[in-house]
Amino acid sequence: MSLPASASSRALRPALSRLFTSSSAASAPADTPSTSKRPQARRQALGQFNIRYLEEFNFDDATSLGYLRLEKIRESQELVRKVELDREVLAAQRKPFEPPTGPLRVTSTIDLSHPTSPHHVKRVLVAPVSALPLEGSSAVHRLKLLAGPRWTPGRPGQSEGEPEQGEGKDGWVKIAEERFPDARMNRKSVSDMLQRLVQAANDEASPLPASVPLDPRHLLARQRKKRQRSVSHRAGPLNGRNEVIGGVKGFPLASKTNFRGMPPNKGGNAKKEAGRAKKAENEEKKKDAAKQVKEFKEAEDWKQGAKGTSKADVAANKAAELARKKAERDALLAAEESAAPAKTKAAPKAGGKKKAVADKPSGGILASSFSVNDPLGLRKEPGAEDQPVAELSATGVEDMLEALELVNQKTDKDAMGAKAGLIERHPERRIKAAFEAYLDRELPKLKEDNQMRDILWKQFQKAPENPFNQVSLAYNATKEERVGKLQDVIDAREAKYRVES
Repeated sequence: MSLPASASSRALRPALSRLFTSSSAASAPADTPSTSKRPQARRQALGQFNIRYLEEFNFDDATSLGYLRLEKIRESQELVRKVELDREVLAAQRKPFEPPTGPLRVTSTIDLSHPTSPHHVKRVLVAPVSALPLEGSSAVHRLKLLAGPRWTPGRPGQSEGEPEQGEGKDGWVKIAEERFPDARMNRKSVSDMLQRLVQAANDEASPLPASVPLDPRHLLARQRKKRQRSVSHRAGPLNGRNEVIGGVKGFPLASKTNFRGMPPNKGGNAKKEAGRAKKAENEEKKKDAAKQVKEFKEAEDWKQGAKGTSKADVAANKAAELARKKAERDALLAAEESAAPAKTKAAPKAGGKKKAVADKPSGGILASSFSVNDPLGLRKEPGAEDQPVAELSATGVEDMLEALELVNQKTDKDAMGAKAGLIERHPERRIKAAFEAYLDRELPKLKEDNQMRDILWKQFQKAPENPFNQVSLAYNATKEERVGKLQDVIDAREAKYRVES
């Protein structure tokens, strides 16, 4: 049975509509409005934010930068208004500043424009030498030598080259520290360094003699770096003129010596003086070389004898001289062998070759008895000579103090033995007590740090930097909600500065 075309199309239409969509326009009644008109209505609702519908700016209002400037002015006015309201409270809490009266001063620097600057933890200690507990003038001079460039005759600053009277009659010591991450650690470091300087200066057994003159070249270098030519005369009592000794400029007058026969310098050009000194040294070397050549020729002439001596006589004289030297060498060798302890020698192997005995250098037992450390030859037994002290060089205050301690330990055998006896030999017995002491020292610091962290966390809960205290929205907020939130913020700020008429 076949259906007409119109009937078949009406029968297939509901099935096709279910396959594709449930709101098909084909299956909907004729009077149902089309869904294509809904996006158009939405566009009309948002058309007010379209740039094409904005009014033309006629330059009759302030710009965005102008409004920002007005906001800054309002903030300043609000701050002034708050100061006026709290004037009585601030006046009640006012306290006059009383400067410290102690001679020691520790200063710090705070730069509000750079809150994370490493200079905030730096500490600088300035102290007059006359206020330190030094024992005698030799201790004062020794402290100046140990301080090096950290000592100045005047107060550190622009007048550091001018000697003072009264409190600063012996000069000033300035020590700075910024190696540690905490300000209290840097303050403790400069205090310990000054204390060690005073102890080393008061040490009567110090290997640093008090007769060494001061070296003010660091003052001249700083003045030259700052180009303070007008104050170069201030170092006159310390340096006088720029002395040149041995081709080196800047030696103090107290250390001026007649170096290699060179006459004392009277000032002038440093390069010329250095050239003259070098020229004089070369002339002396030439004279010494000519003198040695002349003496050698005279010795050869004496060996040759008179002009009438034959070649046979000269050869005989040489042979006799060689025989005499050999006899002396054999006698010295025999004396050394008799003085040395007897040693048992192993039996020589059969068929082995005998080794030739090398000639020992001249001098023999006399050369072995005398040395630089024992010029009189009083120490006969081996190992009795003094051990030479190595030359040490240090630049910093801590390094210089450590070098002095090393020299004291090497020279003072009794103190060295006593310190060696203090070395721990049973660390397992003291580990528990040491750990408890470490806990007692470090645990309060950790507790204090945690407490400060908790306090800051409570303050951060109310701080404007907290993201929860700022304007926020849900992550899936629509554009209308974002615009509405912004409008609320603008209204709140406008109400804050609105003037009631």
